[in-house]
Amino acid sequence: MHHPPLATGGYPEGRRLGQVLMGATTTGGATAQVINPKSTLGTGGPLTVTGMPFDCNNWSENGPGIIETPQVTYDTKLAGDTANVLQADD
Repeated sequence: MHHPPLATGGYPEGRRLGQVLMGATTTGGATAQVINPKSTLGTGGPLTVTGMPFDCNNWSENGPGIIETPQVTYDTKLAGDTANVLQADD
């Protein structure tokens, strides 16, 4: 199975600095799933979370609006492959 490239940023070979994260941000439903996961904790998804639309005409701090970004990570030390949904709420 091919995994996304890892960023090494000049660190010694094999040392991971970070992992490329991809996902579409939405106020609707966001689903993350690892196909054929190698997980030590959990199942690798699917994990689905639903955001909340913003009220752009009546914008206020702590007002309505939540965005969701589905992502997967591979080969983490603690859990192996994981499905995640990042949630941002003001």
